[in-house]
Amino acid sequence: MTDNGVNHRHTNGTNGTNGNTKPSPPSKKKSDLDIRHERIAKFLDYATFSLPPNIKTFKLSQYANFQKALMMPFMLTLMWYYNNYSLGCYVYLALHGTYGLLWNMKTL
Repeated sequence: MTDNGVNHRHTNGTNGTNGNTKPSPPSKKKSDLDIRHERIAKFLDYATFSLPPNIKTFKLSQYANFQKALMMPFMLTLMWYYNNYSLGCYVYLALHGTYGLLWNMKTL
């Protein structure tokens, strides 16, 4: 015992081990953020690939290509519906429409 009443056990100067074993690394407890991330990943995997009717007809990249190809007609429809032909709408149309066209040209 030491002078403060705590019993320190030292064997051969190895801090409590018998010299044959290595100290175990500290266990890593998953944080709440890691647990939430795993749950979200499982849900997204289920929602993307397992929801009924579960027919594997298109690749996921084809859905993205379709969405990007429809951006220009969708923006033109919104401009017509809201009767908004401002400079901001045309810039948005030009940027996203061009991006969608170039995105789809790369798959050809």
